[in-house]
Amino acid sequence: MNAPDQSIAPNERETEIDEMIAAFKREVDYGLLRGNLKCTVEQRLIWLMQLQKFFAEMRAAGVRARHAND
Repeated sequence: MNAPDQSIAPNERETEIDEMIAAFKREVDYGLLRGNLKCTVEQRLIWLMQLQKFFAEMRAAGVRARHAND
């Protein structure tokens, strides 16, 4: 995000911010949020651990691929 522009009137700046927030809201998957809220804390932690394991595997695969090209 750019530094605040002092030449923009406060009302214009608020309108600009509101437009940015509205753009982000259009991209939110509310079904995914509702599904996540139905999970217990334990289920969310299990999901997080599975996600971390997946990313670790992807990272390791990237390292192996880089070393294979050496």
